[in-house]
Amino acid sequence: MQEGFTPSSVELDLGEVLVISGLLELHEKAVAAIGSMAEITLDGSGIEQVDGVGLQLLVAVVKAASDKGLHVTWKGVSDTLRDSAAQLGLLQVLGLDIVPANS
Repeated sequence: MQEGFTPSSVELDLGEVLVISGLLELHEKAVAAIGSMAEITLDGSGIEQVDGVGLQLLVAVVKAASDKGLHVTWKGVSDTLRDSAAQLGLLQVLGLDIVPANS
């Protein structure tokens, strides 16, 4: 990154359902944000349903952003998202371990 460059910020609303059948648009937006060197804020406060593939995509987004030196922050996290990530041991990987409950 060049000195003095401040990346833009992109907020991605994860919606209510984060399952395999609806991930293409989110994937495209995340790839564009990372490609443009934008900081990413994820809003998972509305998630009512999530599957393993949805969580895999979130892990890939967080890892790809980190590999580029970008930060991913959480605007909100539903209990459903937090519980699903916990069941698979992904709280720390996704950075959810530092997000207050009921956010």
